[in-house]
Amino acid sequence: MYFEVALQRSELTRSQHRKTLMKSPDVLVEYWFEMNEVSVMLRKSGTEIRLHRSRWQAWLDGAWRSECRPELEHNAVSECIPQLRELQLPESNAQT
Repeated sequence: MYFEVALQRSELTRSQHRKTLMKSPDVLVEYWFEMNEVSVMLRKSGTEIRLHRSRWQAWLDGAWRSECRPELEHNAVSECIPQLRELQLPESNAQT
């Protein structure tokens, strides 16, 4: 239910503070400009992972394996890593 609400919020509200980078049935990825953070919300686990921009690439390159909570979150991330690797983060000072 948390995931569904987040999807609806991303569709219904526009904000200069965040940008939706990816929206699929399984994952919602947003970039929060003020905090320089990437938010990865996972339907399968019902959890949200927030990473500072400076940690994003290391996380994609394998840090997620040790940082994700076991089982459900780990499995959910492993399924979407290929898609996440294709994302381009916006310029940290761009708010469009």
